[in-house]
Amino acid sequence: MFRSRAFIQIKVKLYGGLDSQARISSYDPENGIDLDIKENTRIKKVLKHIGLKQQLSIVCFVNGEKGGFNHRLKQGDVIFFMKPATGG
Repeated sequence: MFRSRAFIQIKVKLYGGLDSQARISSYDPENGIDLDIKENTRIKKVLKHIGLKQQLSIVCFVNGEKGGFNHRLKQGDVIFFMKPATGG
């Protein structure tokens, strides 16, 4: 029997100038963007969906904890994408 995956809603927030690189019209930096995706979608697919390339210069956090690009998402997850901070 074939089981189709349900759709879930997640929130994506972009920092460090990533909002200007993404393909999201009228992005609101304070509220981010809500996306409907298939359950268990990996973070790397979300990156591709919003027009960002998976690269070492992007760090992601899921619900406040560092996540990898292969992390599978669940209903209500909040993802932060940002460029790593450097200083001197």
